Amino acid sequence: MLQAMVALGAEPVVDPELRPAGPRPEDLPELLGALLATVEVEIATRIHPTDDPPAGLPELIAGWNAMVGDDGLGLAILGNRLQRTALDVLQAESEDEPEPSAMEAAGNAAVAAANLISAYLSSGDDREVRQSLDAAEGFIAEALTNLHAARSELTEDED
Repeated sequence: MLQAMVALGAEPVVDPELRPAGPRPEDLPELLGALLATVEVEIATRIHPTDDPPAGLPELIAGWNAMVGDDGLGLAILGNRLQRTALDVLQAESEDEPEPSAMEAAGNAAVAAANLISAYLSSGDDREVRQSLDAAEGFIAEALTNLHAARSELTEDED
C-alpha cells in the first residue's frame, strides 16, 4: 500500500517520534483512506465521464472489473462505496444551508441504493431482504421529500 502511494506521489509522512518503527496495524484504516483519496483524485483529474465519448472511462471500468471479478464482490464493494459516498455527501453539507437540502437528498439516495444492493446480495434470507428493501424505501421517500423541499427553496429564491 505504501509503495502504491509512493508511486502515485502521495507518500504519507509518518511522525518518527510517534511511529519510530513506521506505520502500525491500527494505522491501516487511515492509510487506506489516504490511498483511496489519492486514487480518486487521480481519477477525477484524468477521467471525465461527461465527455462525449468519456475519455478513459471504459478503460478505468475494465481495469476495476479485472481486479474485482464477477462473483458478487463488485456489488458488495459498490454498496460499501455508496455508504461512504452518502457519509461524504452529508458531511459536505454547509452548516449554513437550511435543511432539507439537495445534498441531503443525494445522501439519502446513495444510502437507498446501498440498501437495494444489500437486498440483492442477501442470500435467500427473506427477513434480511425485507429489511433492506424497507430501509431503501424509507431513504427514497426521505430523498424525495428533501428534493421537493430543495426545489421549493429554489422557486422561492427566483421570486
